[in-house]
Amino acid sequence: MLAPSHECIHTSCYCEENVWHLCHNVKENHPSKLQGCYAVFISNGGQTIPLWYQKSAGEAGFVIWDYHVIFLHKNAYECQVYDLDSTLSFPCQFEDYLEQAIKCDEMLPTQFHRLFRIIPAEDFLNDFASDRKHMQKADGSWMKPPPPYPPIKSKTCSNNLNFYINMSCNISKTEVVNFSQFSERFQDGDSNVYDNVTVLCNGRHVLTFLRGSLHIYDMDSSSSVKNTPRKTIHFHNKIVFRFFFDEQYLVCVYQRIGARGCQVDIRSASNFQPLSREFDPAEGGREELSGLFDYCNGWIAAQSADQRTVHLWNIDTGHHQVIRHAGDIIYSFKCNFNNQILTKSLDACRLWQETLDSSQMK
Repeated sequence: MLAPSHECIHTSCYCEENVWHLCHNVKENHPSKLQGCYAVFISNGGQTIPLWYQKSAGEAGFVIWDYHVIFLHKNAYECQVYDLDSTLSFPCQFEDYLEQAIKCDEMLPTQFHRLFRIIPAEDFLNDFASDRKHMQKADGSWMKPPPPYPPIKSKTCSNNLNFYINMSCNISKTEVVNFSQFSERFQDGDSNVYDNVTVLCNGRHVLTFLRGSLHIYDMDSSSSVKNTPRKTIHFHNKIVFRFFFDEQYLVCVYQRIGARGCQVDIRSASNFQPLSREFDPAEGGREELSGLFDYCNGWIAAQSADQRTVHLWNIDTGHHQVIRHAGDIIYSFKCNFNNQILTKSLDACRLWQETLDSSQMK
């Protein structure tokens, strides 16, 4: 960790300045690591970018910003994200932040697709400037209180914030990339947390997800994929988080735009028709769920919105099981084919292994 959160300068709604000061902190205290540090502006042409796990997120679970700025530190072993406005761990592993806070563009309507301006920390320290006028109303009052320290200036200007936000601007020593390029650049090794989202196969069918639609293709006896989709499922006005697919079920995790919490669409893997026993966490007084899910062998695992509970639901029997660890935040979990779930606690930094209630299974 380069700096704990309590040692970082933070002012709400001034994320660009928070990141600038974090870059300065690293230069002063860890100068040898500055080369692996970056400021990253997130925005798009319409300046409408959704982010999850933000402290200012409303009941829908996400917030739509005009832009956001995060700090990245990458070394030979890992990449970590420092986001003082996030409710995720600080720092957070890049893959976890990508999957939980940013989410894949292919799951979003086109107007919400993000671009990323990557700036080496040293260049950001030297070149960035903001006079904070973007936070002032016409009468001169502040939309949000400004930081107590003076505005940041470079040697050559007093304000260039809008140039960093505008992804069509060509700024030297910066690079603008799309989601795929961003994820490939900073992920460890050959990992890709979205391999199981864009293309899925269960040996009989191949699924591809693109621009809000799921296309299902049949495979023949020689494992060749037919050219024409057998079925196409459209997710209108929905943000799709994850797909899971095996010989029994197709499980789709989504959130309706403007709605609270996540929902799960369950379909038969033989005819792809929705099951009548669709799992809806809003029913039965269950907690609202975050976008963190897993699925294996007929079991769905879902994290509660407060991150302190994992709900397990067996599709075959309807059995509902709950896992908690004395109020600790559960920030990762994984089901396996032995009907077990592994959960990892953030507060206690412990790993648990528990057996699912197989007596309730068919």
